[in-house]
Amino acid sequence: MRFRDKYHLLEALEVERQKQEISVYKMCQHAEISHTVWGRYFEGQREPDWDILFRIAEALRVKWHVTVGLKKHNPEQD
Repeated sequence: MRFRDKYHLLEALEVERQKQEISVYKMCQHAEISHTVWGRYFEGQREPDWDILFRIAEALRVKWHVTVGLKKHNPEQD
C-alpha cells in the first residue's frame, strides 16, 4: 500500500492498532514515545514525524519500505 502523506500513514497505523486490539498506551510503550503524542496527532495539536510513525509501525510489527523520488526544480512553475 502506498501512502500519499504522513496523515495517511497515521490513519493506517491507527486502523492496524485497533485491528490488533492493542491499547494506545501499550503501543506507545513499545515504540518508546509518550501516548499523549499519539493523541495530539489526532487532535491536530502536533504534526506527525516520520521517525515516530516508523517506530509505531515497528511496534505494531508492520513491515515498511521507503521510496524517495526527486524532481528537478523548474523555476517557470514558481
